[in-house]
Amino acid sequence: MAPDLTSANRDLPSAPRSTIDRIRRVLVDALGLNVEHEQLTDETTLNDLAGLDSVAVLEFVVALEDEFGVELPPELLTLGFLGDLRRLASYIDARIVAAPRSG
Repeated sequence: MAPDLTSANRDLPSAPRSTIDRIRRVLVDALGLNVEHEQLTDETTLNDLAGLDSVAVLEFVVALEDEFGVELPPELLTLGFLGDLRRLASYIDARIVAAPRSG
């Protein structure tokens, strides 16, 4: 049985809508899901999307890293973390802010 991540997310800071929207788009596009990215809510988890295997999850991770220019460390590659769109967006936003500027 998958853990209920919804209640734990109520205390998370709100990520910018653009980040969550980009994650949704990456999720749908990278995995070829038969849904519109707008249909996914902040509470949608990867567990809600039946049929995802480890290869699909890795494809999602690679697509996220390409989209946002951040690296997700191996210890975060869990369904509990990756499947929580708000938590993932907050992490990505923090990594983007903390990333050194090139130029």
